[in-house]
Amino acid sequence: MPLPPVLVNRLKLGVIIQHFDARNDVRELVGLLAREHEVVLFGEAGKLRPIDAGCEKRAFLQQRRLRDRVALQAFNLVGSLPASRNNYAVTELFKLSNLPALHRRLAALRLRLRMQMPSLMTFDQLLNHLEGSDATLIDDIDRFLVITELSNAPFLARVLKAHKPVDAYVYSWDHACKHLTFSQRIDRWLVWHEGIAEDLVDLQGIMRDRIEVSGATQLAYIHEYLASPESRKRRIDQRYVYFGCGVGQPEMARQEVRLIGFLAEVLQEVDPSIRCIVRPYPMLAATDFFQELRRRPNVEFDDAYRVGSVDRSLSREAIFERLNLQEHACAFVHCGTTMGLEGAYFDSPLLFLALDDFDFGLDRRHPLHLSRFIHQYHNDKYMILDGYPNVVRRASVLPAVLRAMLDDPAVHLPYNREIARHIPLLGLDAIARRLVPQSPSKMTAAITPIIEDLRVAGSLR
Repeated sequence: MPLPPVLVNRLKLGVIIQHFDARNDVRELVGLLAREHEVVLFGEAGKLRPIDAGCEKRAFLQQRRLRDRVALQAFNLVGSLPASRNNYAVTELFKLSNLPALHRRLAALRLRLRMQMPSLMTFDQLLNHLEGSDATLIDDIDRFLVITELSNAPFLARVLKAHKPVDAYVYSWDHACKHLTFSQRIDRWLVWHEGIAEDLVDLQGIMRDRIEVSGATQLAYIHEYLASPESRKRRIDQRYVYFGCGVGQPEMARQEVRLIGFLAEVLQEVDPSIRCIVRPYPMLAATDFFQELRRRPNVEFDDAYRVGSVDRSLSREAIFERLNLQEHACAFVHCGTTMGLEGAYFDSPLLFLALDDFDFGLDRRHPLHLSRFIHQYHNDKYMILDGYPNVVRRASVLPAVLRAMLDDPAVHLPYNREIARHIPLLGLDAIARRLVPQSPSKMTAAITPIIEDLRVAGSLR
């Protein structure tokens, strides 16, 4: 006698997230989770208010005591940093770029002091200090899912003190390298692939038996795009090289523009008929320094998606248009961006510019020198690979590499394949199923032993 089908237990699932407005994949992910479970979104009141996710929203209710403020300030000064300290520093510098001038200078001084201080407090020690500092209603929640970066330590302290099971999805390939809020008390850490599992162990000290591979929501659109012949039809007849900007800090972005200018000059020398199409970094507010690039005869901009936008999100159509540009480019060029991972799944060769001898117009010892961005931990590990001509380290080599890519792109595709083989593509629905443990419903758990007993009894007869 066959066993009954397993009915998945419907949970009341608390989802903790920030940057909801900018993450299309996460918004769709929440929608998929809400089909199987009752989802409650938790976050800051101001950030929750504009969200229209079709599910309940609960704002954090903080009870900030003097001891909480002291603990948070102590962690901000002497809290544990990831082993990849450069990633943390670059990320914090990005955050400072939108502050008023005086605040930015003060924050930069604080960051410089922070980088010189010893690590005297772990994140879990901070959580212990913060117990009792949050009053948000959580009693009815069965399980929590954190989508990194965790923005509210007092709330997590409350959830853990209540012994609620907590899973955490490491949203991006650089989060293990740059964020501080990694608790050893999380039940399961969900990551893109085995490499990021290693990063959690090596950089954040997470136990390997608490880490599971779930897939990459950011790359789920490639999975969908590759299965859509209509979306993949070439949209631009001319030949072009596509540069994807990755820098959100204005001073570093000026250096990236300088690098793009050099690429355009070399491309003009190698083949004047080929255009250089530039895609600005979506989160970069100031783009006045792109004007000189716009005047170059062989440079165009892919920035129509920024016109008239009311938030930081992109439509599915806009995402597919970008992927189409990547797929049909003669080469996709960058110096560190997630688009470099996306491009690995196409037959357009990737070109990573890690030029050690290029004059970026800034002293190499300066904390904002672009080399600090280029040689972040995740770029060095996953992109700047030895033995591949796709990684260009000297400016004098670039003309020959570009000529070779234009003449015979297939020779440069092993680099693409090496990057892609570590991250199998999955659809959002498959990832959503992995993010929440699939436990049998109470009804299934009750009747399965009875059915099994009947089956055994029937076999004995």
